Amino acid sequence: MGNLVQAVKDFVTPERLKYLEKAKLLHTQFLELFPYESLKDLTIEQYALGLQPKDSFSWWLEYNTIPLGSIKGGSAAKHVIYFKKKENAWFYPQEFSSEQEAWEKLRQDIIAIIDQVHSESYRNITEDNLLHSKSMLKGKISFMYAPNKLLPIYQVQHLKLFLSQLGVEEKRMDSQDCVYLSMLLRDTLYAQEELQQYDEIILADFLYRTFMKKEVVTKIAPGDNAKNWETCYENNFIAIGWKELGDLSQYNTFNELKEQMSRLGYYPNASTITRKANEIWDFYNLQPGDIVIANRGTSKIIAMGTVNEKGYTYRPEFEHYQHTIGVTWDKVFANGELVIPPQNKWKTITVGKVPKKQFDEWLENGQVAKSEPSVEFEGDISFYEKIDKAIERKGQVILFGPPGTGKTYTVRQYIKWKQQQNIDVSVEFCTFHPSYQYEDFIEGYRPVQGENGMVAFSLEDGVFKKFVKKAKENTEKMHIFIIDELNRGNVPKIFGELITLLEKDKRGMALTLPQSKESFAIPENLMLICTMNTSDRSIKMIDAAIKRRFAFIECMPDYDILNEDVDGLSVNSSDILKVLNNKLIAIQGRDLQIGHAYFMQGAKVVSTVEEIKDIFEFDLIPLLQEYCFDNYQLLAEIIGDSFVDLDEQDINRGIFTDSNEAFIEAIENHFQVNLHES
Repeated sequence: MGNLVQAVKDFVTPERLKYLEKAKLLHTQFLELFPYESLKDLTIEQYALGLQPKDSFSWWLEYNTIPLGSIKGGSAAKHVIYFKKKENAWFYPQEFSSEQEAWEKLRQDIIAIIDQVHSESYRNITEDNLLHSKSMLKGKISFMYAPNKLLPIYQVQHLKLFLSQLGVEEKRMDSQDCVYLSMLLRDTLYAQEELQQYDEIILADFLYRTFMKKEVVTKIAPGDNAKNWETCYENNFIAIGWKELGDLSQYNTFNELKEQMSRLGYYPNASTITRKANEIWDFYNLQPGDIVIANRGTSKIIAMGTVNEKGYTYRPEFEHYQHTIGVTWDKVFANGELVIPPQNKWKTITVGKVPKKQFDEWLENGQVAKSEPSVEFEGDISFYEKIDKAIERKGQVILFGPPGTGKTYTVRQYIKWKQQQNIDVSVEFCTFHPSYQYEDFIEGYRPVQGENGMVAFSLEDGVFKKFVKKAKENTEKMHIFIIDELNRGNVPKIFGELITLLEKDKRGMALTLPQSKESFAIPENLMLICTMNTSDRSIKMIDAAIKRRFAFIECMPDYDILNEDVDGLSVNSSDILKVLNNKLIAIQGRDLQIGHAYFMQGAKVVSTVEEIKDIFEFDLIPLLQEYCFDNYQLLAEIIGDSFVDLDEQDINRGIFTDSNEAFIEAIENHFQVNLHES
């Protein structure tokens, strides 16, 4: 248990504490909307899914409190009673003569569950309670009204797994429901005094991320021949088409989705409709922590990642791929793909399951091939030459600047440029974030299955140490390690003793790693390229020891690239960006500017009012709200009074209606005038 205490301590990072704060806020909001005292008067309309899509008791439990334990997925029948809009009918247990009669019983049973959880000794509820077999719903309600009694874990098989890992005998779990098991799990953890300082939500998150072995990987094709991959990568999601279906959250059951696909005439026969509906339903029900891979064709994998807490989001602003799942891309096979044996069934499958064992074999035995030779690099060769000089001088370089200045894109193009010079390049890519640690980067202890089913901890190499070993094995090859979002991590802590070895004149010099006691050195054929957004953290705040060892190249907004006319506007994207950045520099300083990439779709500059309008509504205004800390007077100075409702302290949403007139007037009133004044 001592190892477990240390593992929990290492797990609790500032990022996870922020996540806990968000979860606590959602919990407070839920209890303010549905306090225990008011449940006796709760109406069926206030409870059920289907009538009030984003305001009901059931909607809050399933969709708006995921950080408090997810019950998302499956059918709306999990809520016992729900309304089906398409059929304009209530669905409820058959033994009741009406939905109101069913609701009276369900409401009593919900209150009975909460009272039982708060009693001195919890007993399994009787079979006549409508929640008796509804494990997920019963567990979620119990936690929401008694968060200090149990953990936010609602599946019996998961609870039994965690209890077994902690050494609890199986006979203590027999015939017990999820609520009892969750209470037992909490008591088992808190029996260790050092763990009592950690919140139940944190401990549940730790257990899932430490002990849950994902046996299945989901492969998702980001468009034909992965044509939507760049958009997916840049926006940290994976996306699929079928846009005519609209927001997938409107479908309470799989059958509702399948019936709509049939009505839309997507496919000629029932078998194909069912198969494709299953793919979409599987996509929609991906959960935080699930592993996904992006594939190109039948034999190439571009990247692998983990579904994050954002989950499903409907993005109607995108032309084709509107259904998205938030993904943290953990590994990108930079400028290449992992080549695997052809999977012929992928020819007709967008979303498909891959056994974890099979995927692990691909990772071990597959080969990373260079990108298709027809793909050429783009950009300024003189800038790539500048990167070359910086690497030659220091061995590593940081590209820094405001968001949207193309730093990550430039790195990818630089690699292509090197490859077109017939230089054999091996690339590894990682992204720093607040919970990234030395153990992930160099080496550290990881939980493994020990004797008698107990947890043990094994020392494993981190991503950089593995890449160093590859570089040492092939000294004729150029090895480039790319770190995206460098300044989002605690760099001195992640790098550890590596800071000393980074110096150009210390390449090849060895030191002993403190945990494995292995000799460790960085070979001369390994270089680092990093990116950092100055809006996240100024370069002035970077640790001095890091600064001394890196060369720095600034990436700033490129106004010339945007100097193209926009149909229907007297100002272009370059003019708009200049005014925005001049305002930001005057008010917020040089670091908080906006890059040219916000006004581009791939390599193409946007050219229509509709595109500019979408950029303002979905990209620029949310970013500027963050820059201004929701100071709407300040925001109005930057983007113009027409975009801001100062009385309501909110954005004037009416500007983003179907008509472009109001938007055009707002742009020209502010940006044309300020362009002449700047």
